Amino acid sequence: MTSIPDDHANTPDELHRQAWVWLRLLKSDTVRQWDAERFRHWLDASPAHKAAFNAARAQWDSYTPAAAALGQTLG
Repeated sequence: MTSIPDDHANTPDELHRQAWVWLRLLKSDTVRQWDAERFRHWLDASPAHKAAFNAARAQWDSYTPAAAALGQTLG
């Protein structure tokens, strides 16, 4: 299980990793209200957090058509 990101590491690679952890959690069916509150706190803590999350979300969105096509092929 991947832990929820903390606010301490600020390297670009670490922010990228944190953003992906948040994105996967938020897209899952296990997200809870307190997760959303902690995410909002993380997101608002730094413009770099917002930029990392927006980049991860754009990358995730670019995968959506391929994932849908793969699902149709397998289904």
